[in-house]
Amino acid sequence: MTRNNCQINSKLKECNLKLLEKSIALGSAVWAITQCHKYTNERIKDLDLIVDRQKRPFSLEFNDGYKLFYKFSLSDCSSCIESELKNIKGKMKSVNILIETQSLRDFKTFVAINHIDTAKVFRIEKPILEEAELPFYFVTNRELYIKDLFFPMSELPDLTTEFYYIVQDKYLN
Repeated sequence: MTRNNCQINSKLKECNLKLLEKSIALGSAVWAITQCHKYTNERIKDLDLIVDRQKRPFSLEFNDGYKLFYKFSLSDCSSCIESELKNIKGKMKSVNILIETQSLRDFKTFVAINHIDTAKVFRIEKPILEEAELPFYFVTNRELYIKDLFFPMSELPDLTTEFYYIVQDKYLN
């Protein structure tokens, strides 16, 4: 009887842990959705891109169409960044990358280590969204209004790819 109670308690703890994990994932998803609604159609500042030690306005990167960007900081979770970069280099070819860092040296090291196409990578020194500085994807054009925004979640990695395909159909084809 004692053994059965221990087994039942063990199973209950396991189930509670799984429920807690699901609750955290759901909380993350709800937060991400509210941020997407909050920032969609917000205009971002024409921040400076740093290319070859020269600053140029972000808006000059656009012709008449939309572009998809993945923005992160080198201080973000490294495993999260690595998994997103793997997606970008694999399935998601048309993503441009914004790296928030003060250091040109850190930027160059990161690009070299990860074998990133430098034509699609830009360094920025200031945050894009003041309140939400987790890594995120967004679509914009020369007017710099955020048309679609997505916060990738490590608990639900397939959503990133799904977002990419939706954005491809909607803006980039």
